[in-house]
Amino acid sequence: NLYDVPGTISIECDEFMPADPVTADDDCALNDVTLDVSDAELSDPADCPQDYKIIRTWVATDPCGNEASEQQTVKVFDTTPPVLSGYPSSDLVLDCTDEVPDPTVTACDICDATVTTAGFTEEETGPYWNLTRVRYWYAADECDNEADAIQTIVITDMTPPTIYAPDDET
Repeated sequence: NLYDVPGTISIECDEFMPADPVTADDDCALNDVTLDVSDAELSDPADCPQDYKIIRTWVATDPCGNEASEQQTVKVFDTTPPVLSGYPSSDLVLDCTDEVPDPTVTACDICDATVTTAGFTEEETGPYWNLTRVRYWYAADECDNEADAIQTIVITDMTPPTIYAPDDET
C-alpha cells in the first residue's frame, strides 16, 4: 500500500520539484517494504522547450516481490518573461546642446539560457528645436514570453541666442 502520493501539480521552470513524503507498508510484511521513486521527463518538441511533464513513479516492493505503484504528473511551465537590465528608468528632457546618453541594455531569462529575441528601435518626431525621441527595448524567450522598456527623450532648444556686436570704437 502506498500513502500520501500527491496529485498532479504545476510548477514554474525555475522552481524545485517538491519532495513529497510518500510512505508504504504491506499487510503481511508491515515495515519490510522497499520504496523506490523514479522520474521520467516527457516533452513535446512542438511546444516551448521549457514546458514539459515529469512523471514521478513510486514503486513499493515487499519481500515476496509483490509490487504496488502510483504516479504523479508534474507539469513544468515557463511563463516568466526575460528581464531587461541597464535601460533608463526615467524619461528625459534635454537641451539641444546636451549629449543624449547611450545605455547598454541586456536581457536574461531564468528558464532559457539564450534569450531568442533582443532588440532596440528608436523613433524621432518633430523639428530639431523640439524633437521627441522614443526608444523601445524588447526581448523574448523561446516560449514567447516578452519584456519591454520604453524611454521618451524630449530635446528642445532651451539656450537663448548669443548676440555678438562689434566693440565700441570711440
